[in-house]
Amino acid sequence: MENVVIDREIAVALYTAIMTDTGSFRYPRTDSETHTIAAHLIKCGADPTQSFVNVYENWTCGRMRLLGEALDTLKTAYDGKVAYIVCTQKMFKETGTTEVETDNFTVYPMSIQGVLIGILFNELSNGVKISFRSKGNIPINELAKEFGGNGHLNAAGVRLFDKKLEEISPLVIESAGKYVNIL
Repeated sequence: MENVVIDREIAVALYTAIMTDTGSFRYPRTDSETHTIAAHLIKCGADPTQSFVNVYENWTCGRMRLLGEALDTLKTAYDGKVAYIVCTQKMFKETGTTEVETDNFTVYPMSIQGVLIGILFNELSNGVKISFRSKGNIPINELAKEFGGNGHLNAAGVRLFDKKLEEISPLVIESAGKYVNIL
């Protein structure tokens, strides 16, 4: 790619992708090379502040209300090592949102002191979508695999068709226990 000219539009797209994929440059695998690339993209015209605002500070009123309702469902298990929230079809309907607008909601259960695994359950019209996050060396992708999903060490997910939220969520929480007890 030495002969490719990175104009402002390309720089913004690449910078935004790196910013979101690295959790705004806070995830453990974000290294000096990542920052060097980001610095080059800024020199090419990317605006870090604007990228952040466009991604993280551009919510609809409905999405903010959905977050409030989701946080109201917050529960913990295994002495506070697992935290989870739920978004139901009723919540989506009442707030005029969809499961797409729950992107990054896993940040909230993970923000609780002592939590090692955070889970977001989204009830879909034809099943359940589950997003998993973990800290440290907890292989959350292995938990996702138990239910047919996949992902990375600390971020994974699964979409289950023709499953009911109330039948799958207790099974997931039960399975999560073995991952926090391996420490």
